[in-house]
Amino acid sequence: MSIAMGFECPLFIPVPYPNGDLGRGREGEGNRAVFAQTGATVATLGIQQAAWILRTIHPCGANHFKFTTDSSTWPPSDNHPVLFCWEAFVAGNAHANDHMRDAATATMCFIDNEMRLEEVTAVTALEPFSLIQAVALWAGWSTQIDQLHSSVLVIKPDSRYEGVIESFYPGVPANHQY
Repeated sequence: MSIAMGFECPLFIPVPYPNGDLGRGREGEGNRAVFAQTGATVATLGIQQAAWILRTIHPCGANHFKFTTDSSTWPPSDNHPVLFCWEAFVAGNAHANDHMRDAATATMCFIDNEMRLEEVTAVTALEPFSLIQAVALWAGWSTQIDQLHSSVLVIKPDSRYEGVIESFYPGVPANHQY
């Protein structure tokens, strides 16, 4: 069994060659650039949370799962389980005022496109610096420094998931505002 884990925060930043392009957002972000105030805040908080999660699950998972951000490896074709991390970019018409609804929106978009992930990545950069790969190195999931230059799948839904959402937390109603 493999795990696909999406984080709703920027998981990579562009590092352009021309210095005049420093501070410019990634292709496909639109008006939600990674370097805008909200994008930078979400990236910083999300990377801290990703580091905490990967560090916390490392003792029970690192010997069983191979860490990857390579969308061509999902779904896994062999018997070796992977922990596949990807970026959820839930904005515009897809965004709700409910974190659980945003998570469901990103997850359902991932599932709907699972067999063609390489075709649906919505945000790119020519020279990516992978923040999630840096986190994986820090947390002990990876030793492959070259993966710091790898891109990350970005799922950017066009519309909000409107289906029923069941709460994963016993005693907490599904419509609870988090």
